[in-house]
Amino acid sequence: MILTGPVFLSPVAMEWLIWPLLLNALWCLRPVIGKGFSEVLSRIWPAAMLLAFAGWSLLSALWSPTQAGIAWFWSLAQGWLAVVCFIALVQSLVRRGINLQQLLWYTAVLVAAVALFSVLWQLLVVGKTIGYRSFRLYSAGYESFANLYNPIDAGLYYGVFATVLVSVLAGTSKQSVRVISVVALVPLLVYLVLTYSRGALFSFLAGCLVIMAFGGRRRFLYALGCIAVLSVVFVVFGDTIFQAELDKGFNGREPIWAYGVELIQQAPWLGHGAGAIFEYHIPRSGVSYPFAHNYLMTLWIHYGLIGLVLFLGSVLSVLWQCWCCRDSAGSRLVAALLVFGFVAIQSYVDELVRVPHQYWLLIWLPLGMYNFRKAFLDKGFPA
Repeated sequence: MILTGPVFLSPVAMEWLIWPLLLNALWCLRPVIGKGFSEVLSRIWPAAMLLAFAGWSLLSALWSPTQAGIAWFWSLAQGWLAVVCFIALVQSLVRRGINLQQLLWYTAVLVAAVALFSVLWQLLVVGKTIGYRSFRLYSAGYESFANLYNPIDAGLYYGVFATVLVSVLAGTSKQSVRVISVVALVPLLVYLVLTYSRGALFSFLAGCLVIMAFGGRRRFLYALGCIAVLSVVFVVFGDTIFQAELDKGFNGREPIWAYGVELIQQAPWLGHGAGAIFEYHIPRSGVSYPFAHNYLMTLWIHYGLIGLVLFLGSVLSVLWQCWCCRDSAGSRLVAALLVFGFVAIQSYVDELVRVPHQYWLLIWLPLGMYNFRKAFLDKGFPA
């Protein structure tokens, strides 16, 4: 439901239906609560850092503007409860012997079929033309089905599953899995290009580079082949794509980031507190932007350098320990997805702690896979 909800369910339905599932997963964690949970935190310090970041974000409501701070405290509390439940759900699946990589692969194939339907419907039935402004797949799908309503969100969502397929393709020895993975990759990459979302494209390329870096000639060649396919898609689907990217530049975000730097300089250590208002007005245009178009900058503005370091510490320490266990298929997939998410949050993502959202797949999915994956504990990582 969490993985496919963005295309099969409406946001309202997903929000109401997701809570029973998540709370049930939390209930299944009863054996881990107490001594077992403390042992997990002592052995996997990135999880402890993540919980420290959650606590710090809630504490920051004390020095936030009164109304915004109180509202954001409850919003963050609800969001963090959902994130913890999501990680608990991943852990519950692992405890029952579920192969998460296999589960993600099946889901990726299903999502690829949805992407194929969306592209064919828009091109052949609706009759969209290919061009940056005339055709971006924010209106893909049929009415509300498979409609993510935003080209950047759509690119990030489908890009996650494209990364999963590349990771499986690089590690499997089964011919049938290879063939299905290649076939499923094609509509995902076409969709990815037609969103005209550079953040999603760069995130996917970064995930492929991680798979290449994790060693092995075959993994390198498969990842390189996927990058080559993406390049071919660029050429086949119009020379306007590359020119449009050059014309956009930073898409007017330089003054937005400059305004964010000004806010950081005003409160560098503690930040402005949870829910601090970010509203940059473009001079003489009447247009305003409600967030910094960079999640790390948003963290620094809200929670100061302390909150930023706690978040970065949790993410980067997982990447380091994945590198120490790079021969493991699980660690390779976690690292690729985590790098995908880390690149994605640099350009657009405003908030990861929300209920519910496909952004959960960017950071919380790979962190959940890592923090409670027995294969990692068995490798004897240092605490």
